[in-house]
Amino acid sequence: MDARVREINKPQQFNWSQQPGMASDAWQFYDENGFLIINDFIPKPICQQLMGQAEAIVDNHCQQENQQHKNNGEEQPVIFSTRQRQHDKSRYFIESANDIRCFYEELAMDDDGCLPRKKQHAINKIGHALHRFDPVFKQFVENHQLNQLINQLPLSVPKIIQSMIIFKQPYIGGEVNCHQDAAFLYTEPTSVIGLWLALEDATIENGCLYALPGGHRQGLAKRYCRQDGEMYMVDLQNIEWDTSAAIPLEVTQGSLIILNGLLPHFSKQNHSNRSRQALTLHLIDEERHYLEDNWLQVNN
Repeated sequence: MDARVREINKPQQFNWSQQPGMASDAWQFYDENGFLIINDFIPKPICQQLMGQAEAIVDNHCQQENQQHKNNGEEQPVIFSTRQRQHDKSRYFIESANDIRCFYEELAMDDDGCLPRKKQHAINKIGHALHRFDPVFKQFVENHQLNQLINQLPLSVPKIIQSMIIFKQPYIGGEVNCHQDAAFLYTEPTSVIGLWLALEDATIENGCLYALPGGHRQGLAKRYCRQDGEMYMVDLQNIEWDTSAAIPLEVTQGSLIILNGLLPHFSKQNHSNRSRQALTLHLIDEERHYLEDNWLQVNN
C-alpha cells in the first residue's frame, strides 16, 4: 500500500450537495484511497422503483424461459460465477453486452445442476445494457443529479458502457473474487470508473463490498480478453492482494460508492436472510482508446 495513504478501519463518508457538488476533500479522499462513499445519494422511493422494475424484468425472463422449455425441452440456465466462470464460453453472456439478460446463482443449483427453488429467487444479476434498453433505468441514468455527479468525475467525455442489477440473494448470494473493473473494461490509458448504488442496505452480514484502500496505485494485474468468441484472463503483472487488509464498505439504502477502475475490491457470500440489491454503472472516457479485444463491445 502506498505510504501516502492513511490507514483506515472505517471509511469516511461524504454527503452530496447540489451546489457545488462534492467538496474538494472528498475528491482528495478518492484520489488517495480509490473509492468514495456518498450518503443518501438518491431517495428511498427511487430505490424501490428500480427494484420493482428489476423484479418485473426477472418475472418476464422467467415466463419466457418457461415457455421456451415447453416448446423446446430442457435448457440449462446460464450461471454467473467469478469462481468457476461457467459463463466465459456462453453466447448468451457475450451477447448481453447489447441486451438485457438474467444470470443465475451458482449456489442456487443442486448437485445435479437442477434448480430446486423458484427462478425468481435464484437470479444472480441482470446485465448489461439496462441503461440503453429499459425505459425505467434509461430515465434514471438521465437524472440531473446523477449527471451532475458524472460531470465531476475525472473523465473528459464520460460514457456509461455497462449497467447491472446485482441481487446478492439471501443465503446463496455468491462471493465475488477480488478484482479490478479495468480488467474487464480496458482503455488506454485506463479510465473506467464504477458507480455502485445501494438499492438496499449493504452490511457485512449480507455481503457488502470490501476494498483495499490505495490498491489502485499498484496498477492493473490482469485483463479479460476476447478471442474467437471466448474469453480468457491475461496476466499483466504479478500482484498479490492482501485481502486481510481490505475494509468493508457498509452503506445504507440510496448511498453511492464511486470506485476507481484499478481499485481491488470484492464481496463475500451472503449468509443472511436479507438480499443486498445494487445497481452498478461503469463509465469510460470516450477520448481514450477502448480495445477491440475487451469482452464487452457495444453495437452502435
